[in-house]
Amino acid sequence: MSQGQRKVVGAIIVAASVAAAIGGYIGMKEGVRRRNARQAKLTATAGWGLDAATRDRIFDALERDMKPVLDTPRFKDYQKQQLAAARARGVKTADVGFSKELGRMLVARGIPRLPDADMNALHELKKKMVFASKRVCPCLWDPATCTEADVMDGLARLSPPDMDSWSRLSAQAALAELTAASAAPDTRSDFQQGLVAVSERLPRNRRQRFDAILGGAGSAASPSKADQCFAMQTIFSGADAMPLAERIRFARALANAGVDR
Repeated sequence: MSQGQRKVVGAIIVAASVAAAIGGYIGMKEGVRRRNARQAKLTATAGWGLDAATRDRIFDALERDMKPVLDTPRFKDYQKQQLAAARARGVKTADVGFSKELGRMLVARGIPRLPDADMNALHELKKKMVFASKRVCPCLWDPATCTEADVMDGLARLSPPDMDSWSRLSAQAALAELTAASAAPDTRSDFQQGLVAVSERLPRNRRQRFDAILGGAGSAASPSKADQCFAMQTIFSGADAMPLAERIRFARALANAGVDR
């Protein structure tokens, strides 16, 4: 893998899609101010594309874990700061969409701050989704090409205990960002080293395809969804071959790549 390939892919792979449902939940909480709770819930989850039982199972987990975080003075202060900053940039902040984005980024920024054991656990949950859902798999490469329903298809394939863990860890990530006393860790070198380690362990034919996908990441034509999914599955499988400490560093770097600070 060339140096140029390693540089360009860092701008492509992001972890924010894992926080999409949290954003939807926070968007619902904002919507309650304007309509009754049931209608707000239906509106916020309308794009999830799930049957009622699965939707409610996921939503109830978020309700349980996120409500204590959203009720803290720290979140209210954070929300005020983000609103003020957005308005200064001329961003419209009155709709549910802004609240969803606020929640999504809060969790995404907090994930790299998780302790090692929690970071590893969340990495394993993302791996399960990458291999269980062809719809969510390319979303971890480029969430801009995915819908809310694509992301939710991955979460819906987690077992109830795994979904509970995902929700709990996401809430812990949000709290970690709210209470952070220092800047997020610089994980760029771990990211580059991890990609090189994954590539070097591949059989020749798979390495050629993997490196070609990374090498074309910055071109005008994005890789196909099939290639994006191949790359993500290769990355998560490759991480399994790393010693535990190295795997956790790489998982943290993956979560940190491309997150807007």
